[in-house]
Amino acid sequence: MLQYVATLVGGLAGLQQTYIGAPESIASRVSAYVTLGDLTPSPHATQVAFREPQIVVAFAYRVAGAEQSAELMIADLVDELTAAVYADRSLGGTSQNAVLDMSKNAQPVYMAVAGAEFRIYYVLITGLQTTSTP
Repeated sequence: MLQYVATLVGGLAGLQQTYIGAPESIASRVSAYVTLGDLTPSPHATQVAFREPQIVVAFAYRVAGAEQSAELMIADLVDELTAAVYADRSLGGTSQNAVLDMSKNAQPVYMAVAGAEFRIYYVLITGLQTTSTP
């Protein structure tokens, strides 16, 4: 799922750079980084285990006094990612039913990264994978 989502995010219009993993510094004005979230498997029935892997997408916009531009660009990126995920909820066959969660964004997040201020917006993509167990 991680690689598929990173490829999907990397193709979004207006995005200048995509990282897998949290970068130490962000070189471009409009970037995203894709990281792993929870991967805990759990048994759900006899001989069946579920795993709901989470992939975290963080959109980062170097603000530099352009707060309105940051919000508008992030809104466009979120809309485009939402449409792409719901167009293929299997995420290229890596999940059975992907869903999105953006509830962590109730308060705007501004973060200093290597001396520059970024507006960060988090999208949590949760998949579903099942497997047979002995």
